[in-house]
Amino acid sequence: AEAKAAEEARIKAEKEAAEAKAAEEARIKAEKEAAEAKAAEEARIKAEEKAKAAMDAKKKEEAAKRRQAADATQIKIAEEARIREEEACHIQAEADKKSFIKKMAVALCLIIALAMVLFNASTSNSSSYFIKVKKSATLIYKGTFSPTGKKLVMKIPSAVALETVKKSYSLDEVKPIIFQQYMANAEALRTSTDAPDLSAVMESYEKSVEFAPSAKEREEAQKQLEVAKAVLESIQ
Repeated sequence: AEAKAAEEARIKAEKEAAEAKAAEEARIKAEKEAAEAKAAEEARIKAEEKAKAAMDAKKKEEAAKRRQAADATQIKIAEEARIREEEACHIQAEADKKSFIKKMAVALCLIIALAMVLFNASTSNSSSYFIKVKKSATLIYKGTFSPTGKKLVMKIPSAVALETVKKSYSLDEVKPIIFQQYMANAEALRTSTDAPDLSAVMESYEKSVEFAPSAKEREEAQKQLEVAKAVLESIQ
């Protein structure tokens, strides 16, 4: 009976040992499976994080590309605007230059026209004579090279009756009056005193020769001039 009890105890102990071993193995297996599951979960999480990081990086890259594209577009738009502005400024500058040249040309033409008018007026005035008759004198002026300037060339101490009263006269029209006055001056100087001023007489005859209206009158004045010269030489 003791042997049987011992055998049963041994069998029971072996059974308990086998059950303990099986339980231990099950525990180890469970721990292993738990560790594998944990590792798999960690791997999944790591993969998801890596995928998310890649996605974030891709989004950042795409955002950077969009910003670069937008910046490039803005730069292009700004450059095109700058070019258009420069072209507009160039066109305006050319227009202003042409307008300035046109204005200068018009101004130059006006200046030339005015100069021609002044020149013609001055030329005409310089060859004109003006006669002003007063009660006791007649003044004869010669135009200067200016539109309205004139200088006194002779004062006749009496009022001269003019055949035609005009604004201005030509040299041929005033020659008879000037000639007669110089001849009269020479005669008055020649006969005024016992010792006439022959130099003044000669000067009046020289002017008479200069303003003689005809060849006959020039010859007469020249003759009287030669006589005065001869008298002056004989005295000297």
